[in-house]
Amino acid sequence: MIQRPALPRTLRAAGLVLLLALIFAGCASANRDGQVALLYGDNTTAATYFATALAKDPTNVSALVGLGIARYRLGDFAEADRALNAALAQSPDLPVAHLYLGLSALRRGQDDSADAEFVRFASFGVSPRLTASIDRTMRLLHTVPPSDELRDYMADAIADQAAWAGEVTEAWNAANYARATWYYSPSIYYVVRGCRCR
Repeated sequence: MIQRPALPRTLRAAGLVLLLALIFAGCASANRDGQVALLYGDNTTAATYFATALAKDPTNVSALVGLGIARYRLGDFAEADRALNAALAQSPDLPVAHLYLGLSALRRGQDDSADAEFVRFASFGVSPRLTASIDRTMRLLHTVPPSDELRDYMADAIADQAAWAGEVTEAWNAANYARATWYYSPSIYYVVRGCRCR
């Protein structure tokens, strides 16, 4: 019988680290794929990816929020609320979770709950224009008995306004980052001031 030499302890430890990295990379890639599918509006696929990520790590807050948003967009408000509340139980400072809980409550006709969630959402210092839009929508909601179609329109308007505010903020941050890296670039450039060639 051929005896193989035992692997060194450091090599075994490196193998264990690699194995764990591969296991958690599967969870991370499912979460990343869910985010991409959510971005492209493929909510069914996104929900599947987030469920896969949550099967591997049920405490993944990003996957819980993503699943909540995907379920909300699919019209499954009870499942959306369940996922978003689970995310808030782990990390209460998630403005997007409060936004989608408010939108879900608005669509289901739970106006007091929607008001409370929107107030929590606004307390995170979101865009003043978005806050004003939400306030205007909720005031209108309390003056007119809305139909389901009007509730859907109001919720979609708030969600679109929030997406627009997020896109503007991201563009502004990217511009500020580009400006900061241009001003404070550690690279050295040599500039020829002039040349007298005869």
